[in-house]
Amino acid sequence: MAEEKQGNRSRVLHLLKYVYEFSDENHQKTIAQLIQELSENDLKGNRITIRHDIDMMVEEGFDIVINDRDRFRKWAERIGINTYTAVNAILTSKGVEQQTYRSCMGLLKLAEKYSDVMLEAACKKALSYTASPSYKSIKNILVTSFEKLTSEVTDTRTTHKARGITRGADYYRR
Repeated sequence: MAEEKQGNRSRVLHLLKYVYEFSDENHQKTIAQLIQELSENDLKGNRITIRHDIDMMVEEGFDIVINDRDRFRKWAERIGINTYTAVNAILTSKGVEQQTYRSCMGLLKLAEKYSDVMLEAACKKALSYTASPSYKSIKNILVTSFEKLTSEVTDTRTTHKARGITRGADYYRR
């Protein structure tokens, strides 16, 4: 019994150290990677025990972010209702919800590259086409809309400078 308790402590401490050293927002670790890390260090753990250990660490105040549907929905809700609807559609698009997490993360990270307003507009446009848009379709809308907006701004400036007023006000007073 004492050996089992010591093994649990070692597992938790090793997990904590590994997560802090080798993961961040851009380098996330999966449960499978954590299991592999434990087995390479002669520690035992399965999906259930690792999930329990991580939940315990979060309850104790450690800053560990877990990808789950509630986190993605809250994040999307802060951006806007259309983004929330698109994330919800992506989350329910596959049989196993965890398979959609990467798409949700990618979609929400697009706000960093473009903007919250642009992402919200792209989601609105995608939702006008289909009730269940994909990450790829929304990203394509963002790419094409971004280029279109940029070219419109450039064209407007060029047109304004090139034409201007060619006849004075006196010409039209006749």
